[in-house]
Amino acid sequence: MDSMKRQGIQMLLAAEQEAQRIISDARNLKTQGLRHAKEEAGEEIARYHSHLEEEHQTKLSETSGSSGSNVKRLEEETEMKIQSLKNSASRISFEVAGLLKKHGAGCCQNEVVSVILWLADWKEELPLIVPNVQNELFSS
Repeated sequence: MDSMKRQGIQMLLAAEQEAQRIISDARNLKTQGLRHAKEEAGEEIARYHSHLEEEHQTKLSETSGSSGSNVKRLEEETEMKIQSLKNSASRISFEVAGLLKKHGAGCCQNEVVSVILWLADWKEELPLIVPNVQNELFSS
């Protein structure tokens, strides 16, 4: 019976060792799986970060490009508005001269010319406007 007990104990020890080996293998597999998952997650994070950076750079290039075209468009619109105002000033300069002549009869010539110069604030138009207005005002 002693040999049977020893044989039973040997079987129990062998079973315990087998169980420990199975548990150890399972832990190793779990650790490997976690390491692999961590590596994959790191790679996925790197790809996502790269994708976001690429989108950001694309938006920056689109925005900076469009701001340049916006500036050009605004400059063109501003130039058109300035030209329109200059044309309007040229058209009404004789009307203003007539009003000044009519209502400013008691004014002296220098004061009228000062008002005209103040109204015609564009230096390149002064040679065109002032002589015509002076002729209109003081011709009668």
